[in-house]
Amino acid sequence: PRDRGPRPWPGGHVTVRIGTPFRVGDEIPADLDRKTAKSRATDVIMRRIAALLPERQRGPYV
Repeated sequence: PRDRGPRPWPGGHVTVRIGTPFRVGDEIPADLDRKTAKSRATDVIMRRIAALLPERQRGPYV
């Protein structure tokens, strides 16, 4: 594969400061398998983002 240049961030830690702070880990059960946990985490994040948008722009995350 060809080199695409430096990655925007080298690690896996991201901090976004918009809206009320929350931790995804507090929103989902700890005993989920990895695939289900990732799916639930994505849903939690998308619902939180959608809540910041006007209703007509929320899509399926009403």
